[in-house]
Amino acid sequence: MSKENGAENYRLPTNLKPINYDLHLQPNLVNFTFRGQSVIELDILKDTNEIVCNAKNLCIESVSVDEKKLDDSAVQLDEANERLILRLGSVLSPGKCKLDIIYTGILNDQMRGFYRSKYSINGEQRYAAVTQFASTDARQAFPCWDEPAWKATFNVTVTGPTDRIILSNMPVKEEMVNGDVKTVKFEVTPVMSTYLLAIVVGEFDYIQGLTRDNIKVRVYTPVGCKEQGEFARNCGIKALEYFTDFFMIPYPLEKYDMVAVSDFLFGAMENWGLVTYRESKILVDPSVSSSSAKEGIAYTVCHETAHQWFGNLVTMEWWTHLWLNEGFASFLQYLATDHIYPELTVFQQFVPDTLIRALNLDCLASSHPIEVDVKNPADINQIFDAISYSKGGSILRMLYTWLGEDSVKKGLQKYLTKYQHMNAKTEDLWKELESESGKPVADMMSNWTSKLGYPAIHVQSRQEGTNRIVTLKQRKHSLIEDKTSKEQTIWKIPISIISNGGKEVAKVILEEVEMKIIIENCSVDDWFKLNPDFTGYYRVDYSKPDMDRLLTALRRGDISSPLDRLNLVDDLFSLVLAGQAETTDWLALVHNFTNESSYIVWKNITDNLILLHNVLSGQTCQQQLNQFIITLYANLKAKFSWNSSLEDDHHNSLLRCQVLSILCLAGDTDIIKEGEVRFHKHVDGTQLLQPDLREPAYECIGQSGKVIYYDQLIQLYQDTESSQEKLRILRKGLASFSNKDILKSGLEFALSDKVRAQDAIFMFVAVAQNPIGRQLAWQAFKENIGMLNARYGSGHLMSSLVKGVTEQFHHDSHVENIKQFFKEHEIAGIERSLSQGIDKILMKAAWIDRDLDKIKPYLDNFVKSL
Repeated sequence: MSKENGAENYRLPTNLKPINYDLHLQPNLVNFTFRGQSVIELDILKDTNEIVCNAKNLCIESVSVDEKKLDDSAVQLDEANERLILRLGSVLSPGKCKLDIIYTGILNDQMRGFYRSKYSINGEQRYAAVTQFASTDARQAFPCWDEPAWKATFNVTVTGPTDRIILSNMPVKEEMVNGDVKTVKFEVTPVMSTYLLAIVVGEFDYIQGLTRDNIKVRVYTPVGCKEQGEFARNCGIKALEYFTDFFMIPYPLEKYDMVAVSDFLFGAMENWGLVTYRESKILVDPSVSSSSAKEGIAYTVCHETAHQWFGNLVTMEWWTHLWLNEGFASFLQYLATDHIYPELTVFQQFVPDTLIRALNLDCLASSHPIEVDVKNPADINQIFDAISYSKGGSILRMLYTWLGEDSVKKGLQKYLTKYQHMNAKTEDLWKELESESGKPVADMMSNWTSKLGYPAIHVQSRQEGTNRIVTLKQRKHSLIEDKTSKEQTIWKIPISIISNGGKEVAKVILEEVEMKIIIENCSVDDWFKLNPDFTGYYRVDYSKPDMDRLLTALRRGDISSPLDRLNLVDDLFSLVLAGQAETTDWLALVHNFTNESSYIVWKNITDNLILLHNVLSGQTCQQQLNQFIITLYANLKAKFSWNSSLEDDHHNSLLRCQVLSILCLAGDTDIIKEGEVRFHKHVDGTQLLQPDLREPAYECIGQSGKVIYYDQLIQLYQDTESSQEKLRILRKGLASFSNKDILKSGLEFALSDKVRAQDAIFMFVAVAQNPIGRQLAWQAFKENIGMLNARYGSGHLMSSLVKGVTEQFHHDSHVENIKQFFKEHEIAGIERSLSQGIDKILMKAAWIDRDLDKIKPYLDNFVKSL
């Protein structure tokens, strides 16, 4: 490790670079080891007497440089810094050389590097060998230059059992069988980063098809389930064709494989030409898969397909620019899904699913800029979060709206063409978009990527004759004040304003703290609204007269865009959390939505009501809040009860599930009783629950707290092969019980070998979200910290678990206890998630202190008025 500017520099030396890896791996699926040989062609750029690359958890048997074997004393494994250091004894001069390394490793069970994944066929337990190299785990499979900028070509050879399918990024070049062992050689890859290399050795069926350009698209499924890959195959074909047209660059490989893996760290991984998925993120079984599950699979397939260009063809130079991969894929997945399945109208859902997710995290002091300086692997793992993905995608949507679709598409085409098979930085992208649009993109976007947080715009207006003079003033929007920061960020904000009839009446750039805008021919009664269709990455705080005009327009039905109605509701709720508005203001606002029909508006109201319900758990006004919810959803209950219609469109199917769930939470006896009846029929086989109705039915029986229901859910879990159904039972069934003993048993079940490691996380977080299980989940986490740390290490699963089991508390008395526990049990790579969890606790504690005494009389008066 070198020192640079007084700081530790974890990046590799630049005195040489890899050109080609000739890699041969032979996994042993019985004793869970592997042998490897890596012959690496190097380009020596300047004189050097040592070679330094990355390696982790490998046992080096021999090393040769240009066929000259090195003494063991010249070979050092620096495990702390994940490096292999070779001291040559003489100087290598500029030119080419070959490094030959023979080694062994472990097929681990941590879903990172080269690992084993467990599955069963006809009741027999078997194992596959799978790779997951992003972000820094290729070094666990072979010594390499494991940084995105060190692109090289790969000649991959894999030896494995003849009864297994062996896959890699490229098509098979040659296959040789020797008894019960076969060796498969693959075509050479394009130049690419190590984290995109992939190998899978396992038993699969597959379903395939061709794109119009004759790209072979296959979905590999568990044996006997190939028809469950049909949806993803069709989506993958259409996504490849869509992005080929969008980017004006053909997909550069001959095949596109998608593989369902039983044990998998992420939802999916975009390895070039061999995308790996969790089973729940790719398989569609019509008897089990809900509308939301199918929608999620479409997003995921389109996301990973976008990466084949954005990330694979052009790769970020370093992890600081991770958002260039993930932000773009998060935005483009909606464009592609909307194009492929227009009937789903999914582009509206970008706002609740992506934009608001980013806004809710980015107003915490513990957020981080999109571009953050990262050094070691633990730092890198912590930025795979809603900032890199969702904020990145959201500022791109804002930019897309400001520049226009045509300019953005042409700019992206130039960027990908110019940097294909290379690495790039954010500045490179801005340059191409500026060139195409003629607008100062880099200047506009600088603070959006380099600073954490975002602005709120305070709006006041006054009438002057027939004109409205609108004053806009920006400030940083924070739920938790960062008292250590003295810096005031000024964002350059693209502002659009609509007025009566939804017509645009102003379009400006707010680039100072304050500015005035004149809206001409605007009467004293006319309303106006900033941020049409919620495309801007900011909040709006209207003065009372301006908000009153908007409320009048809402009641008249004059605000036609559901995204605009959602915007008003969510902005006000965020202002409530920041202490700049009162909860009773928000409750009064949503009471105007009893006749609302839009799923996305109701999704937002429901999500925020659930948070309020959670915070008020144990308070004397909780029953009054339940009555408020039941009254608010009365019209929806009449329309969307348990008898689903085949004529339901996609959003109505989603809305029906949401209505039943929130009414169950509020204790609606009609809904809960019918849910129990339907669960009984489902269990005894007389009438199976439709996939869209299973979540609310499982929640309803959880409310009863009966042990018999717990036993029946466990049996359903063990009987199903569907990963989607297993997750549904864990999160919506076992975690929903009102009985502490049952919840405790559920947590013990989640930690058993009957539940996959990646799924246990969901159970823990769901129990923590249940007010009755909040303390139980935290206690179980503490009691099992050794096992959990060994299982998940410093990866994003542990970060998700830490955040999920801490942020559910809402009294600041818990903060010191949590801090002390993690002081005594240090876990690498969870610092940011822990800080975010603590910020959430402090935010909720302050919210209760401010508003509880006002919420109680408001809800009392509401109930009395019924």
